[in-house]
Amino acid sequence: MSFLHSRRRFSLLAVAGLFSFVSLRALTPAPPARLTCTVCRTEFVAHLAGSGTQTGMRLDFRPTGPIASPWTLPECPKCRNVRFGSEGKPLAESELKSIRSAVQSARFTHLPAGTPTYHRLAVIFEAQKNSPRELAMTWLAASWQWESGPNRAAELECRKQSARWLDRHLDSKTATGTTPDFEAILVRADLHRRAGEFEAADAWIKRWSAHPAFRTGLAPRMIQRQRELITARISTAEPLEPNPGTRTTTPGKATRLQLRKPVSSGSK
Repeated sequence: MSFLHSRRRFSLLAVAGLFSFVSLRALTPAPPARLTCTVCRTEFVAHLAGSGTQTGMRLDFRPTGPIASPWTLPECPKCRNVRFGSEGKPLAESELKSIRSAVQSARFTHLPAGTPTYHRLAVIFEAQKNSPRELAMTWLAASWQWESGPNRAAELECRKQSARWLDRHLDSKTATGTTPDFEAILVRADLHRRAGEFEAADAWIKRWSAHPAFRTGLAPRMIQRQRELITARISTAEPLEPNPGTRTTTPGKATRLQLRKPVSSGSK
């Protein structure tokens, strides 16, 4: 089951903590799972990801490498519901009722064929009035899924929705108080940049770069990388670490990442 279906906190910080870990396994499927839809009671077999190798991370915290990203969700072939309980922890009747209502709503049933699972999940979560943070990160995951297809408008709309819910989340003192929400703040910076809002991205980075919480761990590296990309006016999805042997140059010289000769035989 997906981490969104478990009772664990949907935390991008967990992704960040995995950045330096590289396993020896490639992406492998889990054994087929026989499920019963929580809405229409259709029985079906779900084919989900089992394990994978994370070799890096993007500035929006998306894991890179032979790994499911985002993690796969089961989808009912009949009603297209994607909300299931975790193993051994069935959903409460009150939640089942809200899921059924969301899946049977006009908004959900009118989603076009081929709509990714996290887009569907975001629609369900909005109907359930989940927290702004969870909605923001679910829409972000939906945008990742749309990246692999031709529907650029849907990808942009999912990022727009993610930004909208992140703004609502970051308006709260709990998100920006003594212990600010590290992941949400850095994701919001990346969404500004991805939208071509370079001045807003720069102001956002300046606002938070002096905060003590952003002087340790991954934050300084992420902030510096964002500054390089903002200066170069690059709005594409970018990794936390540029490819070995690359650098970012400033406008007037070049506005893209340029290859240079590897400094050692160990460079890839």
